[in-house]
Amino acid sequence: MKDLETLIKSVYALAGLFVLMFFSGFLDYTKYKFIPSAMYFLILIGGIALVVLTLQSNASTSLKGFLLIAGVSIALLGILANNEIFGFKEREDIEYLFALFYLIGTIGSLIMMWIKRS
Repeated sequence: MKDLETLIKSVYALAGLFVLMFFSGFLDYTKYKFIPSAMYFLILIGGIALVVLTLQSNASTSLKGFLLIAGVSIALLGILANNEIFGFKEREDIEYLFALFYLIGTIGSLIMMWIKRS
């Protein structure tokens, strides 16, 4: 049960970072334009941490699948969105696809955890 609580906290933390990442995009044209890069880096670290926690957990196979989809897609989104550090060309279509996969993985894993807890 403690394992499930850690996964729930990780998913909620990443969801909060995802929302903050969206709002930090408005800072691109101000003197605080370094903040989105920091957010993308935190997203990358959080996605990797979610994948590691998922692989070490004893959750069901379907819950692990949703958590892995969420973790991998948000980590890849953190890499692709941070163009200044990694030097990728801007590919908004791929970024939107990874954001959609992240939302599917997050909503699916939260529903699965909610069902498992009740």
